[in-house]
Order: sequence, then C-alpha cells, then structure tokens
Amino acid sequence: MSAKSHPLSRFLRGSAILALAFSPFASAQEEAAKDAISIVFTLNGVSKSIPIDNLGLQADKFTVKTPGEGLPTIPLNLEWASHVSGGEPQQISEAVALLLMNKPSDALALLDPIMETHKITAKIPGNYWIKAARAALVAHSINRATSKCAEIGKEISDATPTAGDDPSVSLSNVMLTPLSVSINDRIKAYADIANDSSPPEVSAYACYFRGNLLKTAKRTKEALEAYLTIPAVYPTCGRVIVAAAELNAGDLIASMNRRDEAILYLEDAKREGKGTAIGAEAEKRIPLVK
Repeated sequence: MSAKSHPLSRFLRGSAILALAFSPFASAQEEAAKDAISIVFTLNGVSKSIPIDNLGLQADKFTVKTPGEGLPTIPLNLEWASHVSGGEPQQISEAVALLLMNKPSDALALLDPIMETHKITAKIPGNYWIKAARAALVAHSINRATSKCAEIGKEISDATPTAGDDPSVSLSNVMLTPLSVSINDRIKAYADIANDSSPPEVSAYACYFRGNLLKTAKRTKEALEAYLTIPAVYPTCGRVIVAAAELNAGDLIASMNRRDEAILYLEDAKREGKGTAIGAEAEKRIPLVK
C-alpha cells in the first residue's frame, strides 16, 4: 500500500503548480484582460491578473470558471489576492451624482448591477464594491428603506477590515432619524460623523447632508461652510461629491450677490462633475449667474 503524502508536501506541490501558472508563459490572457476589472493574485513574488467574470468565490477560495492557457487550476486563497486592477466603473460616479440630486431610485438602478458584479472583490484592497455599496446605503437611507439599510450596512461592515460597524452605518442611522427629531439635533448628529476616524467619502456625505439641513434652516453662512469643508478637508472623497458641494456653494454665494466668485465654484463643479448629472446641472446654472 502506498504511503500518503504529507500535507505540507501537497501544499508545496500546489504552490509550485500555481507559481508555474503565474509565470510569464502564455500571457495572451493578460493582454486580453488588461482593461477588464481583475483580481491580481501574488504568490512567491509572481503575479497573475484574472478578470472577475472568470472567477468564482466560495468559503474565501477563488476558482477559475473557464480554464485557459496560463491560468491556475487549483483553488486560490483569499490572502493571495493582492489588489483589484482596472478603472472605476463610470456608473458609480453617475449614481453618486443622482443620489446627491435627490434621485436615489435612479442611482440604485445603476449601483445594483455594479454591487452584484463586484461583490466577489469586496474584501480585496482597491475594490470598487465598497464605494458602490456605501453610495447604495446612502440612496436607501434617502428612501428610508430601513431593512435594506440594515442588510447593506452589515455587508459593508463584514467586508471592511476594521472591527465593528463601518462608519457608513452611523451615517445611515442619522439619515434615518425621524423627522420629528429637531433639525438642530440632526445637524449636530451629522457633524459628529464628519471626523478623521471616518473614511473621507463618509465624512463628505455627512458634511453635504448637514449643509442641506442648514440651508433648509436658512443658516446660509453655516451651510456654505459645511459645503466648502468637503473640497477643503476631504478632497479624496471622490470628484462627484466635491462637485456637488461646489454646485451648492456656488448657488449660495450667488444669492449673496458675489457673482464672480459663484461662477468660479460652478465652473469647478462643471469640471469635477463632467459626465454626470451634477456637471450638467452646473453647466446650466453658469449662464444664469452671469
């Protein structure tokens, strides 16, 4: 009877097979997938990029759906996935613009397919699923869909490396605060979320919705300060949130008869929001201020 191989030897043999698959041999797939959203796996100093539509995930192990020349034939551990490559889907920017213009259902129509397609990447550095999911959480919060907010909030918290709830869950809870709660209390609650401990996009969303409430309360100068905090303090939050803040700042400054300054902010909003509803709205408002 033959002796069983030691588990370590089987692992090393599997690693050798994987390293061979990751070698420069037959890189046709690399060229074909260069612009696709892919997961880059690294082992023994060798990297291999595999499009997400050719990967399955079960119990933190990836498998290649369609075998091909140069592709690994063994399961790939989650810890071997170093990062996600490929450009951010344009639909995310378009959706963020729509939800910030109070069109959450239109935003979700764009976000839902992205979240489904990119779910496999949720725990990998550089993924776009987290950004889309946080935007979807904001959209569902605007719609006051509490059960959906709880579901997505848990998914985000499970995907992020920090223990406990993701700060976007606190943002959602503030957005879902009953309207019977005083506007001053809701304004303060948003201010508490915008801090260095929150991801820049979460802090920026908090500043934006705080600005909206301050504008509703006719506290114009404070509203302007809230909007301008976004490009000044959280410039890495995403170009569309910055554009939305500049659009609102431009409107408030125009109402103060500071037209030249207002146009500068609207021009910035047009540039930062290019290709989205925010950019188009800024372009429409510029001639109305001149």
